[in-house]
Amino acid sequence: MKTLLMGFLLSIVLFATPAFSADYYGQEAWQVPMGVSVGLSGNYGGCTGDCGEAIKPGVGIGLNIAYRPSMSFGVYLEVLDNFVHPENEDADVDYTFIQANLGLNFYLFPDSKFQPLVTGGVGNFHMRAEDDNGNEYESEEQQTIFLGFGGEYILNDNMTIPFKLQYSKILLNDNDTSKDSLWNVVVGFNYYF
Repeated sequence: MKTLLMGFLLSIVLFATPAFSADYYGQEAWQVPMGVSVGLSGNYGGCTGDCGEAIKPGVGIGLNIAYRPSMSFGVYLEVLDNFVHPENEDADVDYTFIQANLGLNFYLFPDSKFQPLVTGGVGNFHMRAEDDNGNEYESEEQQTIFLGFGGEYILNDNMTIPFKLQYSKILLNDNDTSKDSLWNVVVGFNYYF
């Protein structure tokens, strides 16, 4: 089912993009924002595997700083914080997933106002839990690799609205992959200086 959903979303992005981008050629003058940007985002995400059976997805916030040296690609550092809850309603524990990602965006149609993108990179993940008594627990930090796709809509020369679907695979200490993985849907606002 996940494969079917991912294939459907990817086909919408790839086939609808020329229709959206064609609407903007020859209209008002604008430039693709370049250089350093800072951003704020809202996200919804969770985990799969054993983790997904024990924890419900949740909402969160994110911060990022990015540098776009060319129209075709940009690099970014982001921190995502998801507030999730256990599947067991009787458990009095609140969980937080914290992810730090270093990624690269590759823009597929960099001349249009709507710019679909493919993203990927490496990251770090850990989980924090707090019970009703105020006791805090933290997991070990684990490395991740991630891939995703999305787009960025240019509002003007300094502001954009990025969105993406990102899938992260958790790596174990012996460089094997875990059965658990993370996913996030991220929508934000970027300001370019």
